[in-house]
Amino acid sequence: METSEARSQAWSRYWATGAEHSCAGSFSLTGAGALADFWRGTFAGCGPDACIVDLGTGNAGLLKLAWDLLPAGHAARLFGIDLSRPAPGWIDEGVHGDRIRIIGETPMEATGLPGASVDLLVSQFGIEYAKRGRVQAECLRLLDETGRIAFVIHHADSVITHVAREEVEAIAFLLADDGLLAAASALLPHMADAKAGQAATSAAFQARDRFNHMLEQGGRMAQASSSPELLTQAAAGIRQFLSVVERGNLVSLQRQLDAYRGELRLASTRSAEQVACAMDADQLADFMQPFRDAGMTVAATALRESGQLIGWAVEGGYTASS
Repeated sequence: METSEARSQAWSRYWATGAEHSCAGSFSLTGAGALADFWRGTFAGCGPDACIVDLGTGNAGLLKLAWDLLPAGHAARLFGIDLSRPAPGWIDEGVHGDRIRIIGETPMEATGLPGASVDLLVSQFGIEYAKRGRVQAECLRLLDETGRIAFVIHHADSVITHVAREEVEAIAFLLADDGLLAAASALLPHMADAKAGQAATSAAFQARDRFNHMLEQGGRMAQASSSPELLTQAAAGIRQFLSVVERGNLVSLQRQLDAYRGELRLASTRSAEQVACAMDADQLADFMQPFRDAGMTVAATALRESGQLIGWAVEGGYTASS
């Protein structure tokens, strides 16, 4: 897995786009559907002065939903913890005062919050990224004697994880030393020379043939993929570069390709980490065991949206006799 700094950079760049949660383009927290229903049910059990902590908060979409669902005039305190540097644009000091606090560049395993102070711990596609064993211990330290947990966790066989695996493969193809971006970069100066009227050389023909070969290979990958958008968008962007390149803008276009490579590396870090952190049934059972050992009743169900498996829904709390 990447270093903490690389992970923080990759996710900070994502949150800077303004997305409220990590699957913002796929699932809604506020509309109809199993995911929204799960969270509405979770927050309905909160009292007006609840302390809620969101682990792996990102741009705090869950906290926004909690705030909106709590009764008018509530005195709840909401905290979001994230290893990256989130940028939630919706928090307004005039509306929320100091009762919503986002704590960035902080590991979920060591939040720094006081012990036995939290009524509800939540996480959506976040807690599974933390170090297992340590993060459960931190959760148990934070919860008060009637505290609850509610997590949505990446499932190893979910549609989200499947898409992430395909994205890792697609990015590897694009970024390879002999991949599509390298072939495009090699062809650009020859295209600029052709625009200037220079006769094509054997090197130019070789670069063209290599590019066409890689473009065809990418097309076959896209046809076989359930989520071909990354490959088709890359191909369209490269074609646009080739259509406008000339000697005067060649350096600028090469720099833009380099910047795109950087964005792809960050995207690959996010997707690869998601795949690595997704849990199968046995891994989820191991994850839940420390909570059960501490006396909590914990249950998990497969969460489906429009018939597609999207994750695990985990709920737990202390029983009256705990």
